[in-house]
Amino acid sequence: MPTRDGYGRCIFVQEASGFCVDVPGHMMLLKATPEVKEKTMVVNGSSRTIARTWLLQLPIINECHISALRDMCALDEPVAVYILGLKRHQLWSVPERLDVVDVRRGPANMAGAMVRLQSHAFEAGIFQSDNILEGFPWSCTSSVVKRGSAASGSGQIFGSGSGVIDNEYWLLKPGKEDFVGPYWNPGSPDTSVDFTGELTKGDGIDPVLDWILPIQGATLTIEESANNMTLYFYDWSGSLISSTNKPSGTDSLNVVVPDETWRIVFSVDEADVDPRVTIASVGAALEPRVGIDKLANGNWIGVPAWSQ
Repeated sequence: MPTRDGYGRCIFVQEASGFCVDVPGHMMLLKATPEVKEKTMVVNGSSRTIARTWLLQLPIINECHISALRDMCALDEPVAVYILGLKRHQLWSVPERLDVVDVRRGPANMAGAMVRLQSHAFEAGIFQSDNILEGFPWSCTSSVVKRGSAASGSGQIFGSGSGVIDNEYWLLKPGKEDFVGPYWNPGSPDTSVDFTGELTKGDGIDPVLDWILPIQGATLTIEESANNMTLYFYDWSGSLISSTNKPSGTDSLNVVVPDETWRIVFSVDEADVDPRVTIASVGAALEPRVGIDKLANGNWIGVPAWSQ
C-alpha cells in the first residue's frame, strides 16, 4: 500500500482550464490505490485480459477543497490527479471526468466528500512508484507512429496554453500501441531502447516526455549516473521558466519546481538504464488555483491568474 509511509500532497489538475486543487495529505482519509477490474476470455486454452477498468475513490475532509472540486466538476472537463507520498506516489495521468459524492464516513464521520475517477483505458499511465517516470513506456520500446497527438502527452487536444503540436512518433512496446497517458516522443523513426534501458537515438534527437505537472514547490531528484537528463519548466503560455541538466557521471541532482510551472519536459540525451526521477520533498500544498473562464459557446479565454 502506498499509504504506509503517509501522504504529503494531492494535486487535481484540469488540463483544459488550468484549474488545480491542491490538497494536503492530512486532509485525506484511507487508501488511494485504484481498484483494477479485468475482463478475461479463454483463447487457445489460456486466459487473456480483454478489458480493464480503473477506479480511484479518495475521501476528502476539508470543505474548502470539496467546494473547489465541485467547481472543477461543473466545468465538465477531464481531470488528472497526482497523489504524492513521502516515499511512493500514486499517479493518475489519464484525464477523466471527476465525480464528487457527498458522504460522511471515516474516523468520527469526518469525510465530507468522496472523489471518484474512473478509466476504461487498457494500457494507461496509472501507476504507483517512487519513480514518477516508471509508468511511461521506456525499456523494450521503439518508435511507433501515433498521429494527431497533443504536446501535453495527454493524448487529447484541449486548446489550452500548453501548446498543441502533431507528434508523429511514440516510444512504445510491441502490442501496446493503445497506451494512454504522457509518452516519450523520440522525434525519429529510428529510436529504440533495449531491455536494460539503454537508448539508441535516431537522427541524434533526444527523446522527450512532455507532461502537464503543476507541482510547484516540490523538489525533484534526477537520479542514475548513467543517464544525462535535462528538465525544462514551462508556464501556461508555453514560456520557458528555467531548466536543469544532470550530466552522465553525476549520481543525482535536486531541483525545485519553480512557481507558475504548468508543464515539465523531461529530455534524455544519454541513457544506459531507465530514467529515474524521485521526489525529495513534495512541497507545501497551495490554495485552490482557479483556471481560465469558459464561455457559453464552449470557448476558453484568458490565462490562469496563478500562471502569469
